[in-house]
Order: sequence, then structure tokens, then C-alpha cells
Amino acid sequence: MAIQIYGKHSDGTWHSPGRPVLGAQPKMMMGICPDATTNAEFVRVEGLIGQRMGIRRCYSYGGSVPASLASSPAAPDIGLRTSWLSISNQNANTAASGGFDSQWRNFAVSVGDHPMLLTWNHEPENDGYAASVFKAGFQRFYDVVKAANPKIVVGTILMDWCFEPTSGLTPGSFDPGPSYRDFFGVDTYNFYHFFNNQSQTRWVLPTDANWGTVNRVQKFFDYNQANGNQPVAVGEFGTPNWNTSGVPGHPPDNGIDSPVGTRKSQWIDAMLSFFEARNCLAMCWFNTDVNNDYEPSAFIEADAPSRAVWASWLATHQAGVQ
Repeated sequence: MAIQIYGKHSDGTWHSPGRPVLGAQPKMMMGICPDATTNAEFVRVEGLIGQRMGIRRCYSYGGSVPASLASSPAAPDIGLRTSWLSISNQNANTAASGGFDSQWRNFAVSVGDHPMLLTWNHEPENDGYAASVFKAGFQRFYDVVKAANPKIVVGTILMDWCFEPTSGLTPGSFDPGPSYRDFFGVDTYNFYHFFNNQSQTRWVLPTDANWGTVNRVQKFFDYNQANGNQPVAVGEFGTPNWNTSGVPGHPPDNGIDSPVGTRKSQWIDAMLSFFEARNCLAMCWFNTDVNNDYEPSAFIEADAPSRAVWASWLATHQAGVQ
């Protein structure tokens, strides 16, 4: 079995990050969730980075499904790149009983050959539904979408919080199971205000001795390896540069990120290496104001070192024309 995702650039060339489920390490798709749902914003960031990106994350909120690809938040990607769309805020009880089947089916058919990763009710731990209800809804979503258009790559996205021992959640409790997902996704951040011991925990890297015991992302990968070992995908990912002196509610950075962006870029580089070495299908930097109002330096283009490491990775992840 193989997952093939194709993205088309504006100049007509194609890159093909074909993704075998198991085997040799291919290239992961890299992109962002931009601050505006327009092609212009995505291209603006590409211009600042100096490289094309192969995938764009976007969201359909409000509890309904777009009538078609052309009317969806993924429309700006048509003919240009892979889309990663989340259909969000749908009632899980209604979903499980078949109330959205026709919406899902019609949208899936409209996608046609457009390369798409598709997720339903991402971060379900936050939605207030019992895990069993969410799983029943997601399983129905998967079956309906794949029957209507098997080319769409369907997966779920959990919070890394699900793998935190103090969360009260059983790891994988919201996982619909490997028979109902083509990939297993996670949203994960390294944000300042998420940690008490900021000077130690916020910059933990995969090479650090305590990585396996303190990092929720590692636990996510460990769980996936034991439960289907499918391609993983990182739907939201980010960190600021910690140059936070004078920001309300923040202690000074004490010089740990000097010059500005150095530690942020080191963390980005280490995490991208970690993701790709573990059969990561795709990852998207969360380049929006939702968190960046609090952490303005979290934008990928916010500092020169981060731009440079992102560009370096992108330069080797756009090949494979077919």
C-alpha cells in the first residue's frame, strides 16, 4: 500500500512526495497554515522564505461542509499545491447517525483529483464529546469519504495533550483506529506559557537525555508505532524565539536566544529531522494570529535564523517531478 500525494506549482511543474506506509525514508511535505485563507498570503510567506512550500493547512468551521472544493477554504490551492483541510465543529452524534453523509459524499466527489489531506473535527479532546461518540462519527466519516473518493487521504488529528500523563486522558482514547485513518496526526507546540520550568523544558530536543520521558510528541510516535505504524502528520507546529523581555506575563529571556532566533531555529531543525525520520507524511507550521498575538515571534518568517533553516529544508523537499 502506498499513499501518493501530488502538488502542482504555479509554473506548471509538479513535485511528488510519494509516501510509502513503510520502507525507505521519502521526503515529507512542508507548509504552513497561513494567517489568511488566501493564496496571496501563502505566496507572500514563500517569497520571504525564498522557497516554494508543498502543502497549505486550512479549516472549514461552522458545523457544515463546503458544497464543493471550489467553494471551500482549500480553493486557493487548486492547481498549485496539496491542501490539508479540516472540517470542524460538526456534531459528533449527528455524524455517527449518518446526518452528514450526503454533505461529506458531495464534497468528496467534488475534490476529484486535487491532492488533499482531509481531517474531521481535529483536536476532539476539546469538543466535549465522549471518545466513543467521536470515534463513531469519525469512522463513519472515513467510510463515506473513502467510498466517494478513495484518492482523498483521510486522517485524524489529536492534541499532544492526549499523551500527557496529567491530562486524565488515556493515550489514544480518541483514536478511531488504523482501519479508519490513512495517517495519524498531532498538533504540537513549544510555547512559553505551556511550561512552568521554562528554562529547561521549553527547549528540550530529541537528542536530549530526558526526551523520551518528558515529551508528549515522543509518546505520540510510540503509540502510533504500536497501533498501525501508519504515516504520521503534524497539523499544527510552532514555537516563538523567546525574545520576550518586556512582554506582559513573561520573564526575560535571560539571553538564551541570542542572537534572536538562534535557539528557535535550532529547535525547528531538530524537530524536522525527528519528524522525517519517523515516516512523517506532512507538517504545517501554524503561522496565524491565534497564538501569535501572545507570541508574536512565532511566525516562521519572524527572524532570519528561522527563515534560513526553513528555506534549507524546503530546498531539499521540492524535488521528485513526475
